[in-house]
Amino acid sequence: MLSNLEEGGVLFIDEIHRLSPQMKEILYPAMEPFLMQQGLISRTLWGRVATPLAYSHLGKILPHNESPQGTLLP
Repeated sequence: MLSNLEEGGVLFIDEIHRLSPQMKEILYPAMEPFLMQQGLISRTLWGRVATPLAYSHLGKILPHNESPQGTLLP
């Protein structure tokens, strides 16, 4: 499956289940560092949280409430 991706292509999360266990072992540990390098998540005392850039990227409005994560996903 990954060999069919073009450079810069997208592998959707719902497609990951079709990958072999060996590919999952490679992909999952690479996801967090990639998202952090892109500025989409950060580590806090509350765990991993979406950054304002992540909200912007997804077309969501950054919540102004007590929860550091807010309501990024429905």
